[in-house]
Amino acid sequence: MDARKTIRRRMSAGRAIAALLMLAALTALTPIGLAQEATPQVGGGQATPADVQLTLIGAAAALGPLDVYLDGQVVAAGLPFAAVTEPPVATNAGTRRLQIVPAGAPISDALLIGDLPFTAGQAYAIVIVGTAEHLQAASYVMDVAPVASGRARVRAINASSDAGPLDVVATTGETVAGNLAFLEASPYLPLDAAAYLFEALPTGTADIALALPEIALAPGGVYDIVFIGSAVDGTLAGVVATTVAGTPTRISRPAFLTPGTCGALDATPTASLNDVIRTAGLPLGSAQAAPVETSYSTVPVDLTTLLEGVYAIDVRVSQEQLGVSSACGEIGGVMEPDGSLALGLRELDDSGLSGVAVLRPAADNPAATDVAIYLVQRSGVIGGAATPVAKPPAASATPVA
Repeated sequence: MDARKTIRRRMSAGRAIAALLMLAALTALTPIGLAQEATPQVGGGQATPADVQLTLIGAAAALGPLDVYLDGQVVAAGLPFAAVTEPPVATNAGTRRLQIVPAGAPISDALLIGDLPFTAGQAYAIVIVGTAEHLQAASYVMDVAPVASGRARVRAINASSDAGPLDVVATTGETVAGNLAFLEASPYLPLDAAAYLFEALPTGTADIALALPEIALAPGGVYDIVFIGSAVDGTLAGVVATTVAGTPTRISRPAFLTPGTCGALDATPTASLNDVIRTAGLPLGSAQAAPVETSYSTVPVDLTTLLEGVYAIDVRVSQEQLGVSSACGEIGGVMEPDGSLALGLRELDDSGLSGVAVLRPAADNPAATDVAIYLVQRSGVIGGAATPVAKPPAASATPVA
C-alpha cells in the first residue's frame, strides 16, 4: 500500500469532509452592493460605472467573521473563514481604501487599513489572511481574457502560512503549480472543461497535504483554487473563486504628449495620442504572460525637437477620470542604434500601472514621431512587510473570540 493511498484514506474521515464544508461555503455569503451615494464622482459630476469585480476570500482562520469596507462602505458583512463572496462585489476602478473590521465592530476598530489599485474591466481575487496583529490582504488579477472553445483556466494560490511550498496537481496528471510559496499565485493553466480532482502536496514529496472534492470546470470558466488555513492544526482547506472568461469591459485610457515634467505638466497638450487599450481576443503562447495595454500614434513633431525641449508622455485613468494621471514619463534617455528612444512610464496616484514608451522617427515622414505605449498592471499585498499600511492602535486590534 503506497503512502498516497494511505494518506488519502486517513483524510477521508476528517480533512476531506472539512474541505467539502469549506467548498460549500462558496455560496454562503452574499456581498452587499456599494451604496449608490458612495459612488465616487468625477468630471462633470457623473458617477463612475461599476466596472471592476472583486471576489473576497476569508482566509484568516484565527479571526471570527469580518466586515469588509471599501471607501467607508460595507461591501461584505460577516465574512467568515473559508467563505468566498458570490456573486463578486461590483465596484469602481481607481485606488480604493480597504478596511477590515471584526464583524459588528465600528470601523474605528479596523484591523487593517490600506489602499489597493483596481483597473477598469478587471476581476480580482482578494485573500484576507493572517492574525489581528498581522492581517494582510493580497490582491490577484483574474485573467478574464477569452479562452478556446470547450476550455477553462485554473491556477492555485497558496494562502496557508505554515503549509510551506506546495505542488498542486490534478489526479489526471496535469501540474497546476510547483513549489508555490506563501501568497504566491501560479500562472493559469488551460484545461479541458471537465470534472477534476486536485491535490496539494508539500513540494518534492508524494505526501498529500490536501485532496479536494471534485471540481467541475465549465467551458469559459476561470478558477482560482486558494489553499487556506493551517497544515499544523488540521484546518488546511481549499476554496475556489470563479469568474467567467470573455471580452473584458473595454479599457480605454486617454494619452497625451504634453510640455513639462510629470510633476508640472502644461495645461495644453502638444498632441493627443490614441487611447491606451487592452486588445480583445484569444490569448496565445504562454499562460504566464502578463496582459499589456497598448497605444500606437504618430505626432507631427520630430524627435529632435522633443529631445531639445521638455516634454512628457501622460496617460490618464479613463475618459470619466480625465483629470487623473495613471502613468507618466519625461521624454529623454539614450538613443538606440536604430534611432529609437525608450523611456519609462512611472505609476502615478496609486494606479497600479507602469510601463514604457518607445519613440522613433516616422518612417514616411522624418518631421513626425511614432509613439508606442506599453502598460502593465501590478497586483498588490497590503499589510505585509513590503507594503506598510496605516495601523490602528494596538489596543483596538483585539482578536475576536
